[in-house]
Amino acid sequence: MPPWDDLTLEAYIHNTISSTPSQNVEFCWQGGEPTLCGLDFFAKVVELQQRYRGNKIIANSLQTNGILLNDKWARFLRRHGFLVGLSIDGPASLHDTWRTTGCGKPTWEKVVQAIRCLQQHDVPVNAMVVVSRQSASQGKSLYRCLSRELNLHHLQFIPLVDSPAPWSVTPEGWGKFLCSVFDDWLENDVGRVFYPVL
Repeated sequence: MPPWDDLTLEAYIHNTISSTPSQNVEFCWQGGEPTLCGLDFFAKVVELQQRYRGNKIIANSLQTNGILLNDKWARFLRRHGFLVGLSIDGPASLHDTWRTTGCGKPTWEKVVQAIRCLQQHDVPVNAMVVVSRQSASQGKSLYRCLSRELNLHHLQFIPLVDSPAPWSVTPEGWGKFLCSVFDDWLENDVGRVFYPVL
């Protein structure tokens, strides 16, 4: 998400709210890493939304890798009702295969710290899980890591389907992954964990 100057941001928020026929207006902050814009940017976002909302209901969601989240971020997100979509691809052995820093260092521990911080501040978290060929064969352990060890209740699984590539999940692998997760969910977590099947 590129940094925006104040005039562009104000025009974007005003135009989005005024052109939305619905009573509910949703802003989804994603692309690159939105938290790099900083808390001041999002404070300005909320201020502008309140200025232009009229009688409309505003909702915000933030898609993040979680690396920069801390107590200050969590308090802000909670206070302003943000839903957080957080990228985590399972246990460290799977997550750190793809999710590293620019220097190639693993990020799993930082992401887990972000999850714990958000949970401590009662910020709703939706785990965004990219399923690769490698992780597709570990559906049950991946699911248990997220749902039990990390106590995440909203999971979204996204198949990695680049053009034929060694890391792409096959249709058969994707199907087996979904069945494995579904079986464990059905046996243990109905009503506690929520995930869309399609």
